[in-house]
Amino acid sequence: MFLWILSVICNTVQEKELMEKGKNVFYQEVTENDELASVSIYVITRNASVRVSMTHTKVRGKSNNFKKEGNLENKESSTSEGEKAVKNSTKIEESSFSELDEDFDDIGELVHNEWRKKLTKKGMYCIQVHNPSKKSVEYSISAYSIKKTNEETKAFDNFKNTLQTLASLLDKVKAENYYFNVQQNKNIKEARNIRRLVNFLILFPILTVVIGWVKHAIARHMVKPSKKKFANVF
Repeated sequence: MFLWILSVICNTVQEKELMEKGKNVFYQEVTENDELASVSIYVITRNASVRVSMTHTKVRGKSNNFKKEGNLENKESSTSEGEKAVKNSTKIEESSFSELDEDFDDIGELVHNEWRKKLTKKGMYCIQVHNPSKKSVEYSISAYSIKKTNEETKAFDNFKNTLQTLASLLDKVKAENYYFNVQQNKNIKEARNIRRLVNFLILFPILTVVIGWVKHAIARHMVKPSKKKFANVF
């Protein structure tokens, strides 16, 4: 029995707004089932920029993908609000991500348009977005991943049945194609034989006439008397 493995494409997009000197922190987990994962940030506000830092750890917490420290629905956050959010986090999140917070790069990479990173290692990634300017900045953050799953759903069963039907139809077409190729080769051989026969029938009268003319010429030459031999007689 074959093991059917499906690849599910997951894409999460969020739009955020950072006020002056604001900061957002997101978590993205890469598991063994993730074949390909990446995170991208796009700055929506024109002539604006943000600073992005990302760290990786093998420790996994209970937070969901892209769970902000504090309230996810709150689009305005400052440095003090971020610190309060860390304090209000659960003990599991504090113990899981304390190492990340200590090793974080506060400066980060300056991003004017788009920032994209592939998540090649398994574990938890922590992404920090900081607004260094004195005006609010809108940006979007998205996560893209391809996950493996071996769950056979009804749609997949229908798809598998369709593939099996197509395979049987292809076998049938292949057999019919082979039969037609054999029949075509036979027809070609018969056509060549008929062409040879027709050519022979066309040449046969000509050969008959030529042979008759040759026999007539030989017989005439043998019967005709020589002029020198009978010159004195006549």
